Amino acid sequence: MAELGRLCSLLQTAIDVGSFRGVQLAMNLQGQDIDLCLGEASPGVEMTSQHLLPWLSAGKPLTAIAWAQLWEAGRIGLDDPVIEYVPEFGLRGKEAITFRHLLTHTAGFRSLVDVNAGSDWSQQLQRVYHARLERDWIPGRHAGYQARGSWYVLGETIQRLVGGPLAQWIRGHVTDPAAMDDTWLELPSDVFDEYGLRMARLYDTSEPEAAVEEVFSGRVAAAVCVPGTSARGPMRDLCRLYQLLSKSDGTLLAPTTIAAMTARQRSGLYDRTFRHRLDWGLGFVLESNQHGADTVPYGYGRHASQRTFGHAGARCVTGFSDPENGLVVALGVNGRLAQSAHVDQFREFLTAIYEDLDLARSDLHDE
Repeated sequence: MAELGRLCSLLQTAIDVGSFRGVQLAMNLQGQDIDLCLGEASPGVEMTSQHLLPWLSAGKPLTAIAWAQLWEAGRIGLDDPVIEYVPEFGLRGKEAITFRHLLTHTAGFRSLVDVNAGSDWSQQLQRVYHARLERDWIPGRHAGYQARGSWYVLGETIQRLVGGPLAQWIRGHVTDPAAMDDTWLELPSDVFDEYGLRMARLYDTSEPEAAVEEVFSGRVAAAVCVPGTSARGPMRDLCRLYQLLSKSDGTLLAPTTIAAMTARQRSGLYDRTFRHRLDWGLGFVLESNQHGADTVPYGYGRHASQRTFGHAGARCVTGFSDPENGLVVALGVNGRLAQSAHVDQFREFLTAIYEDLDLARSDLHDE
């Protein structure tokens, strides 16, 4: 097993100071699996590679892949207007928005649904339908990350095309084929109970009392499908997803489809949500160190290659593939610091991974 001395030291220090209580890491380096667990999944329960963690937005690629499977099958078009499939969406200036705009976060209707984790699918869709196109926004020319709104529209489109629930479709066409047996977009309460102590708790460590975040890790929340934010599972499953995407062996998508999804579909645009320039594929965040290696939010460390793609989950998880280095990483913690502190902390963790594995390239972003 690879030596991860600097990373282990950083992780243990973070646990000691209360940034989180436990950490789960799954990696694959050029075919070699590497797993690391430290701390506790819940009080008195040692964190193991079998524990399920909330992924939050790190689960967005599941919905993006499900959509891309339909695109690949010729059942939908990337530049089709959304209203061709969900006519109710075309209110208040949103008629010209396409699926490309949704998948690259350039659609421009960041409504209150993006700060609401409500459980009623129809109610949330109504909020999206009635959201106004933002002032002076030209879809495709401006960017602003949406945590939930656009993902409800993608999920609803998939449901109408396949004639069934999104979570069920993803389980049958994404997670099951990928052998991600413990990954759920919607986890029934009886199955939640069967997992028992394998369900890790998530804590809000941005506050001194570090309360459990039941809205993300609780039994009730787990039973509700929220496109883009409700996925949960072990980091080994998230790692496996990126391994399959890196192999491009056709298990989930054809190589040409994966290439399109991880190409720079959006480049150099200032993201009005993150307040930083970020590059995007179709549902994936691309390595953006060229826009500021020490300031880019939710990146992949200072040494990730330009072909790196993945997605983070708010203040607790990241998963990505770096094809140039033959590296896949899934890192999850069960404590959520304030965003700026989390981003800085994870940047150091991911940078340490590259340095511990002797993959660091000091000249990578000198130009």
